[in-house]
Amino acid sequence: MRGRPIDVRDGVGVVDVLGNSFASLLYLRGDRRSGEVHGLLVEPLEPFTRLLARGRYVVTVSAPKWSETVVVDPGKRGVRSWYLPLDGDAIITTGPWPPPDGTTVAAYRGRIANGVRPAAVTISPAGGEVRYLLDGHHKLAAYAAERVRPLLIGLTRQEPTPLPRDLFVDVLPGHLRESFRHTLGDWWDGGPPPDGRGRPPGGEGTFC
Repeated sequence: MRGRPIDVRDGVGVVDVLGNSFASLLYLRGDRRSGEVHGLLVEPLEPFTRLLARGRYVVTVSAPKWSETVVVDPGKRGVRSWYLPLDGDAIITTGPWPPPDGTTVAAYRGRIANGVRPAAVTISPAGGEVRYLLDGHHKLAAYAAERVRPLLIGLTRQEPTPLPRDLFVDVLPGHLRESFRHTLGDWWDGGPPPDGRGRPPGGEGTFC
């Protein structure tokens, strides 16, 4: 993955992403904080990196096409299977979606219409095909309303973080486990450590 690597040595671990592009979980321990990102430098990300679990991350900047992007609200759709490229790149919201403050969305729409590109911040497991939206729900909604590609600053784990298969099974609601039957069956080949080899077959991914 192209981007700028950063080492988080003193992160407090409020935000952690486990797994790889085959299967991942986002942990938010305690209250999630946010900050404004200015420009495309790494230094302004410091309000976020302080909250991350320790490790090496790769910082990237992207502006994905809406035709190749799906926004998933886990609050409404819960845990689901996701397949690239059939579903496109996934952006998973971590707050109410759509965001409730219409005035803020309208303000961002006006800025975007005038050529300003406010950045949203995402975090991804190693592999980077799934993006969890840490900050910028109102911005993303404004980009979607204007049909303008969103500016995303991504923080991606450089190496897969252990995600035991049993832990992933534990967070699956019982009525959804059948939907993940193939994923759990293929875990040994594509799943993250310690139970998987970490080589996702054919771009299949799952998340919650």
